[in-house]
Amino acid sequence: MAKKVGTKGLIKLLVWLYIALLLTEGALRKWFLVPLSEPLLIVRDPVVVAIYLLAFQSKQFPMNGFVAATVFMGFMAFCFGAISGESNFIVTLYGMRINFLQIPLIFVLGQVLDYKDCVQIGKVLILLAIPQIMIMVLQFSSGQGAWINRQVGGGEGIMGALGRFRPPGTFSFITGPAAYFPLVLAFVISFLLHEGKRFTWLCYAGAACVMLAIPVSISRLLALTCGMVMVAATYAFYRLPNPPKLIIRSVGAGALLLIFVPMLPVFDTATETFTERWVTSTGDDMEGVKEEIVGRFFHGLIGLPLEAMGKTPITGHGIGVGSNVGAKMLTGDVTFLMGESEWEKAIMEMGPMLGLGFIVLRFALVFYIFRFAFSALGRGNAMPLLIFTSCFMLILNGQWGPPTILGFSILGGGLTLAATKTSCLEPEDAPKQRDFHEHEAASGAHR
Repeated sequence: MAKKVGTKGLIKLLVWLYIALLLTEGALRKWFLVPLSEPLLIVRDPVVVAIYLLAFQSKQFPMNGFVAATVFMGFMAFCFGAISGESNFIVTLYGMRINFLQIPLIFVLGQVLDYKDCVQIGKVLILLAIPQIMIMVLQFSSGQGAWINRQVGGGEGIMGALGRFRPPGTFSFITGPAAYFPLVLAFVISFLLHEGKRFTWLCYAGAACVMLAIPVSISRLLALTCGMVMVAATYAFYRLPNPPKLIIRSVGAGALLLIFVPMLPVFDTATETFTERWVTSTGDDMEGVKEEIVGRFFHGLIGLPLEAMGKTPITGHGIGVGSNVGAKMLTGDVTFLMGESEWEKAIMEMGPMLGLGFIVLRFALVFYIFRFAFSALGRGNAMPLLIFTSCFMLILNGQWGPPTILGFSILGGGLTLAATKTSCLEPEDAPKQRDFHEHEAASGAHR
């Protein structure tokens, strides 16, 4: 028994290492370990493998339908890549680690972690949002020639508006903050709803960081995802008991933010820049929003994959070929050989049948995780739904080629399942619910 507990504790330490590398990988690649920039792309993979080995040893590795489907599709994708004349063995292996290696980690996190672990992780993520936004403000205010604005692989950052580039913070690209701050917001709201006065000032600081990150990042994705988290929070608010206390706490936090954050010197400039980017890219009316955001989203979700199915060979062009790393290995240039849309790339790499199966797998993952999150809300626990809202689009059709997006997809999905496990709490604090752990035990999924 002691050995099993020790192994579980070691897995949790490795999970913390996974999170630390996820948050610092970009900083290592562009500032501190520049010669190792390319190997650092896969720096979390050995950690994932070590977690799997320990999970097998402690009989906590989940053997469910998703894991079985992942192994089967991975094997078929490897075979298709092996017979492709457009790829090679290394590119195929790299594509395998993008699409399949880390999916089981979602369920390992759901097995090993619980609500208390999620609270500890949330506290750290909120605390780290403070230095993160400070770095982003410094990047926003500095020229492209400044050391703080050094990019991975050299070159300039991604243009935002009014001559300013989108600051990635400690991440490699702006997609990092766009995935990180919605998760921070999910934890801020969860703590305000469920943790009483224990984390009030921490939540105020985290909310201020998110509020400032939206204009400073010049990222529409960050703003829209935070908006979805707020919509989920509004829905959760009306589903939870004791609303008067929640109203007072929420109004207090909102008043402080609206008073103090706009007083920061960078806020006006950042807001002007963000507004300019929004208007330039979408226009100043709803038609622009429909065309540039909604229309573009559904074209990438439906239109491009359908087009790809009609022009892709049955075995595809080879898994990994559509990634930037695969393209560089094959052509010497960093480009998108299979298009930028994730679902389009999946079909072109793996072929119409296997690619469509991979899309269905990701859709099923989202639905499966949502069931647990929604069920937890019905029993008084809003944290899973809020975490889910911050990450479900990344799981569904986020570009998993960039390691940061893949990392937040897996971490968010795993934390959603783990947050449903409230049996670790005191009886008066724990909702009487059938959580992820109980469901897995009942179905024999980890046997």
